[in-house]
Amino acid sequence: KQRVFLKLLNTLKSYGLKDSHWVKAEVALGMSLKILGHNPSQRSIAAEFQVAQWTVTTKFSDVINALCCLHSDIVSWKR
Repeated sequence: KQRVFLKLLNTLKSYGLKDSHWVKAEVALGMSLKILGHNPSQRSIAAEFQVAQWTVTTKFSDVINALCCLHSDIVSWKR
């Protein structure tokens, strides 16, 4: 499980996900996977990871943006 997480992390880093001054990319990915997998409230994620709700929003957005860039490279549309 950890190997898969780290591989995804490294892939997303190559697509623009990066550490910020306060939050590492690992934490951003962890928060985002928890949101996608369990649909918790933003407040509960902020409390669990001890960050502001604004940070949850911005880091989730950063991860989604990296995933969208990855998507455009791995999904091909048949014509």
